[in-house]
Formats: sequence, C-alpha cells, structure tokens
Amino acid sequence: MTRPLRDNEIHVRPITAGGVLSVLAEYLGRAIHAETLRRSPLGKPYIRGADLEFSVSHTQGCGVIAIARRALGIDVEALLPLPDLESLAAVSLAAGEARALAAMPATEREDWYYRCWVRKEALLKARGCGLTLDPRAIDTTRAADGWHWHDVRLAGRIAMSIATPYPRVRIVTMDGLR
Repeated sequence: MTRPLRDNEIHVRPITAGGVLSVLAEYLGRAIHAETLRRSPLGKPYIRGADLEFSVSHTQGCGVIAIARRALGIDVEALLPLPDLESLAAVSLAAGEARALAAMPATEREDWYYRCWVRKEALLKARGCGLTLDPRAIDTTRAADGWHWHDVRLAGRIAMSIATPYPRVRIVTMDGLR
C-alpha cells in the first residue's frame, strides 16, 4: 500500500522499465494505461484529469519517479569520471557556475558539475521545456525565478535534484532508495 501523499510532500521511488504506470496507478487508486498519459507541446508527460504531478529520470541502473500535488521536475545522474570536464563545462555551465568550478579544488569539480547539471535538468523538466533551452541560460549558483532546488545524494554515488516552485517541501524517499 502506498503511503498517502500530503500536499507538502514529494515522494521519490525507484522504478524499473515499465514501472511508471503501476506506480501512478497506486497513487490514483485506479488502473493507468499508456493512452491515459499525455504530453505537453514540449513533451512533458502528465495524466489527464489527475491531481498529481510526476517526473521521471534514469541513470546507470537507477530509475526514479517523483510524485507530488505540485509542479516538479527530477533528475538523477551517476557520478562518473569526466575526463574532459573543461570542454563539457564550456558548453553547459553559466558564467557564475564556471567561475565557481574554476575556483574550487580539482577533487571537488566533478561533484560540483553534476550538482549543477541535475539542477538544470530538474528545472527544465519542471518547466516542461526540457533541453529546448540552452543549459548555460540557467545559473544554479543563484535562485531561479520562482523555483527552488532540493538536492539529495542517493546511495551508489548518484546525484539527484528536484525543482519545484515551493521552498519548503518534505522529500520522502521510498523503497530503500537512499
């Protein structure tokens, strides 16, 4: 039985391939079929007529779904070595992020990059525009207009961020996710 979803909560659960519909069905208390899912013009999935928001992300053997009664986006990334971090940063980080990256010790740079990246993707998913916007347009070292990030480190060196318009939420990780 799924724990009831309170208005101030975001539930984050692991999923496997094809598990999105069954998790959403648990929260709605009814069967969900692929044709029930809709996509916004820019591709953000939603359930027609439901009072739930959800976002899905996957990385290196870890898939998650975030569910809430408010707008949200989630991203997860496995913290893997980045041999060409400088080139990657040049095409994806805003100026403030790039300056912060350059100023920190080399041993912290990859984690910093991933923190920035999961925040960017979570925000773009929450806004419903995905990577149609240049990621350099989002500076995660400053507040995003009307949006807040909630960062979590998952087991197995996986970075996760959730973007939502609400500054105070309770993130409930479920099914042994942490």
